[in-house]
Amino acid sequence: MLFSIGGVGLAALLLIIGVVMSGNADFSKKYVTDQLVQQKITFKSADTLTDEERAAPCLVKYAGQELTTGKQAECYANEFIGLHVFTGETLRGMLLTSYGFSELGNKAAQAATVIYLGVLLLVALSIAGFVHALVTPRNKAFAPPEPGEITKPRETMTV
Repeated sequence: MLFSIGGVGLAALLLIIGVVMSGNADFSKKYVTDQLVQQKITFKSADTLTDEERAAPCLVKYAGQELTTGKQAECYANEFIGLHVFTGETLRGMLLTSYGFSELGNKAAQAATVIYLGVLLLVALSIAGFVHALVTPRNKAFAPPEPGEITKPRETMTV
């Protein structure tokens, strides 16, 4: 019974941590998107990409799209600015910072998912413990010796 109560308490604590991690992940995603949208950066359209730019799969993938995500920021910073514009290093640094921040949010979301799975497991085990405690008669021994098993008294050592 005590383990089941402890399991419920631990599940509640993990649930709170999971909610915090989910909140951080949501904040990160929204913040990065809000900041990137304000920059009004759009990838070149597919038909205007140079052969050198076409060699970067992400530039082809995001061609013509508005830059709104951390992954897009990483692509634009490394594959477009890094390829062409040395004077764009400040913008490149800011975009890579946005990418890093978005990845922290992704990690928080992954952690929250694992925590929620742990909460479900703890709740299931706690319920099983409560059911076992309520169904098992109180006079039934937990691990009684098998019938016919000889038990010897413990020998004590004297020094």
